[in-house]
Amino acid sequence: MSKQKTIYVILTVVLAVSFFSTSSWRHATAADTALTHGPVFGAVTATAARVFARTRDAAEVKVRYGQAADLSDAVETAAQQTGAEHDFTTIISLDHLNPNTTYYVDILVDAVPQLAAPYPHFKSFPAPGTETSFKFVYLTDSNADPFMDAKTFIYAGREKPAFVILGGDFPHGKSLNLERKRFYYKAIYDPATSPSIRDFVNLILRQYPVAHMWDNHDFGMPSNKNYPLRATNLQVLQEYFPTYPASGFFLA
Repeated sequence: MSKQKTIYVILTVVLAVSFFSTSSWRHATAADTALTHGPVFGAVTATAARVFARTRDAAEVKVRYGQAADLSDAVETAAQQTGAEHDFTTIISLDHLNPNTTYYVDILVDAVPQLAAPYPHFKSFPAPGTETSFKFVYLTDSNADPFMDAKTFIYAGREKPAFVILGGDFPHGKSLNLERKRFYYKAIYDPATSPSIRDFVNLILRQYPVAHMWDNHDFGMPSNKNYPLRATNLQVLQEYFPTYPASGFFLA
């Protein structure tokens, strides 16, 4: 009889449900920096990751990363150019990472560092075949109410999860056109949107790998493959979220 391997999983479920009208949401307010949104860490494996960033204007973007908290050992990726066609967003790949290792990250915009210590960070996954216990947090139905000051993300961050799954309705709202769908992402990536989103950005997005289940309100509204804005909303997902390269229709 072969030895059975068991992976112990502790699931922490945290709900942040809201049907708040999006009419009161605020646009990004990062007017004083060339980096308006990001970093967001996704598509993490034992040896790779993808990093989302958005700039205020067209610019050359690099990710500077390393294992030292002060980035004294940092290396830089190749540059990518942002532009108006994709709303000044970019997603940059990090390769040849060490398994089960914390990496600290800065974003360079036109060669100028945008962040300062303590730097955003994420941890790569253990090597395939490794037996380990871990926690993950599941967040769903995001909320960009500018007056919301829930403690959801404080408690979620305290769990020190290996990764965070962002469930469907990220965010919950009607996407009537390309600009509006992009606006939703900018709102929930901007710490100035609300006290709750500030915690989401600082305690979740800048500390843990994320994956995203893309469902009905992310797709558009409850519908089928013939929904007229399907292609538009998929475009925004690919612009604004660092999906796994071979992502399925509902999991990115």
